[in-house]
Amino acid sequence: TPTSPTATPLVTPTGITADLAVTVSNNKTTYTPGLPEIYTITVTNNGPYEVLGAVVSYKPSPGQIVDFSLTCVPDAGATCSLAAGPYLSGITFSDLVNIPAFKKVVYTATVNTPSNAVGAMTNIASVSVPAGITDPNPGNNSATDTDVSAPVANLSVVTIGPATYTAGGTIVYTVTVT
Repeated sequence: TPTSPTATPLVTPTGITADLAVTVSNNKTTYTPGLPEIYTITVTNNGPYEVLGAVVSYKPSPGQIVDFSLTCVPDAGATCSLAAGPYLSGITFSDLVNIPAFKKVVYTATVNTPSNAVGAMTNIASVSVPAGITDPNPGNNSATDTDVSAPVANLSVVTIGPATYTAGGTIVYTVTVT
């Protein structure tokens, strides 16, 4: 008589580690109020195992932005699932990513600043591993970029004087700078 096949239970491996790391930077130390700033957020899986379902978060300073939008470019085999935005001030963006070992995903954030922005602008990015995976180096799972407001001058110059002159005469101009 034939015998029934025996089901073999799947074993979930234990001890899976993956060193996820994140950086955020605009490669500057200042921002100019009223102009957009471009930040790069890079999430890297330093291995040794792939990570499925890591959570990436990004939050720029709410007091120095109007809104922000994002794009994501994953390495081959990696995925990100972002909605491009725009995201309003005060919102924390979160995305689920899958990153094979030794691969990365790169976000580009365009942050729109109001012309009256003052104070430091802080951008914080973080990544966390899903349940069942241990990150041996959690110290590189968060990154901050802080920029100060660049001095902005809004000068106007008004010159008042005669429209014509007489050769050999004296001309008086009034120059007002505000």
